[in-house]
Order: sequence, then C-alpha cells, then structure tokens
Amino acid sequence: MRHEQINLTLGQPYMQEQDDVTSQPALVLTREIAESLICEDEVIRASEYTQIDADAAVLIGSAGKLLILDGLKTLPVDLAKTLSTKSTIWSLEGLSVLDDDTAKVLGESDEGLNLPGLTSLSASAAGEIANVNGCDLVLDGLTTICEAVAANLARYHGQEESTLSLDGLTEISEGIAAELKNHRGWLSLGGLSEISDEVALQLGKHQGENLYLSSVKNLSDFAIRALAEHPNCVELGGLPEVQIARFKELHAEQKKFHEFASYVRFALHIHDPLNPYQRTTDFDGLVDEVQSCMDCDEDIRRTRQLRDLLNQLNLDV
Repeated sequence: MRHEQINLTLGQPYMQEQDDVTSQPALVLTREIAESLICEDEVIRASEYTQIDADAAVLIGSAGKLLILDGLKTLPVDLAKTLSTKSTIWSLEGLSVLDDDTAKVLGESDEGLNLPGLTSLSASAAGEIANVNGCDLVLDGLTTICEAVAANLARYHGQEESTLSLDGLTEISEGIAAELKNHRGWLSLGGLSEISDEVALQLGKHQGENLYLSSVKNLSDFAIRALAEHPNCVELGGLPEVQIARFKELHAEQKKFHEFASYVRFALHIHDPLNPYQRTTDFDGLVDEVQSCMDCDEDIRRTRQLRDLLNQLNLDV
C-alpha cells in the first residue's frame, strides 16, 4: 500500500490511498464537473468520483450545499476542512477508516452523517461525530465496538426523531448495552439475532424514543419482561407470534404504570425537570407499592392511589 502526498495547489488532485496492484483508474471530480453539479440543486451528488481536484474542492466547499461523496475511500483532514467551508458533508459510504482529526471536522455538522462503510472507530472519533446536530448517525459497518465507543456514541442527540444506527453489530455485551441505554433518541440494533437476559435488562432501560431489535429470533420470558419496561416503542418483529403477544401484553401494562408514575411524580413535586427520566429513591419506594394496581386507569382510581401515597408522606391534600 502507498500514500500519495496531498497537494493543496489549485488544479492538482487530492490523491486517495490506492493499492498498486488492484486499484481501478481513479475518476477525478474536476472544477468543470463541480460547476455543473453545483447548478443542479441543494445537494451535490458525486458518489462516482474517487478523487477530488483541489480547485473543485474549494468550489464545492464554498457552495453551501449538502455533499454526497460516497466514492471517496479516505478523507484527509485538510480536504474535509476545505469541503466544509460552507457546505456540509453528509454521506461518505466508501469511507472505511476515520481518523480523530477528520472526525472532529465532521462532528461540527448541523446535518446527519452517513458512514456505513466504517469498520472501526476509536473512542475519540466516536465522541467527535456524536456531536453532529442533524437527523441520523449511521454506522452500520461496525461489527464490534468497545464500551468506551458505545458511551461516546450514546451522547448523540441530533434532532427530534434522530436515529443512532448500529445495525452491523451482531452481538453486544451487558456493558455495551449499559452504555447504549443512555442514548436519548431512536436506537437501531437490527443486526442482533439474540440477546441475553442481562442485555435485555439494560436495553429495557433505554431512555430514548424507539428501540429497534427487529432481527431478534427468540427471547426468554425474563428478557421479554425486561424489554417491556421500555417506556416507548420496541420493534421485535422477528419474534414468534406468541412472544410478540406476550410482550405487547406486558408492555401495555407497563405503559399504564409509566403514565401513572409521571402523574404521581408531577403531583408530588419530586421530579427533576432537567432530567425527567431519572427517578428519586423516595419515589421508587412509593410507586413499587402501587404497581400491582395498574390494571385500572380510571381517573377516580388514580386519584385514590395518589391520595394514599400523599397520606404515607404525611402531606396535606
């Protein structure tokens, strides 16, 4: 393998890493081609190009467009900075390696980031790209991650209904699940075909909106109960029908409990408005006593339950 020196002189190509034996002839995006692409729409689609002429990079970077550059196999930090002057790099499907400095540039984006070709990611790089502020962070090429990477990726928030997609993972440990549960958006783990009870227990505590486990084929009753604790939607379309029915039953009961718990938390003024997902120790002790009564959601029943809780606290109502 050899690395060509990057030349930033106008009119000279940014040379990408190539294999001397197996590489195909490079298709270079020139300034002339860039001018025609800029005139099309708000998105520059240049996925067929494996190299970018330096002059073209300057032009594209100053155009204020969304960039789809799936043909690039590497992205040096200087090229990333040039392309991100006013434009935004959105998709780099051909990128298999991402260094920390380039990750920092990409992490400044106000759009999502599509990197399904990455096969490895450092904890530092994961922390940088987790800063993107757009919809969807796609990292489906990762087949394994460590707990440090999982912890940093869990920080990704993006915009409303943004998804952290890790569909390339085929198995995760309890420790990784414990980190990913802190993610507040949609979490996609569509590559998992089975999960242990311990992993299910952690994922059931996921703090985000939706959890996708569409490829899981079988779950123990303990795991079903654990995932039913999730306060929002869990996709389990790969399970046998009897297990799906069991999950739906338990999840519906738990949803009633979560609704009532929120009602009690607000009424007792013991919730943290800056962290509504975190329960206090006192609140946990109280709601455990009424969890078995969640088969009725009538207002009068809830009012009586709330009254009993207030009485236990010796509060005037």
